[in-house]
Amino acid sequence: MKKLAQPVIANGLDAIVMHLPNGLWYNENRLGKNPYICEVPIASSPCCTAGWTYFEQVNRCYMTLDDGILYWSKSQNSCLVYGGNLVSIHSDDDEFIVTAIALNYIGYNNPPYIGLYQNDNNTWAWSDGTPFDYSKWAPSFPSTLSNYAYIYVSEDTTNNGWRNYRDGSGGICQGVTFC
Repeated sequence: MKKLAQPVIANGLDAIVMHLPNGLWYNENRLGKNPYICEVPIASSPCCTAGWTYFEQVNRCYMTLDDGILYWSKSQNSCLVYGGNLVSIHSDDDEFIVTAIALNYIGYNNPPYIGLYQNDNNTWAWSDGTPFDYSKWAPSFPSTLSNYAYIYVSEDTTNNGWRNYRDGSGGICQGVTFC
């Protein structure tokens, strides 16, 4: 991949791709083997409370928490203070949006928490009380090392998904949508 200051059609480089984990865009030949990218416009909207970002594709409002919050319970409590919960994921569309948001955490020591936790019955549940009807565990997960999940995104996309073997930090909150 040739790194350029902006997308430029030159010397057969007629497409752009996002490089994981740094999130930078690079020019690339469109005939190369690249995964597709769909546009996901981020809009400010009266659909969310101030400080939240609205994603029309899933009709949800999201906010990220500082990665200095080191425990799942503290992240969940912070989301509650802002009027939401740690994010729950119920579809491939939800997963796509949350993964895109999680790209902002690449480079931090710990990936962001999601609202998934293991309850007293040893079953996985969402902090907002919605059904656990979808999962996207990374290969070899869940483990028995932690009762709290985070979303892991790396350059090696075969390892991406939910993990629970060590601590995450911060988190992705999901809030009330007014639309």
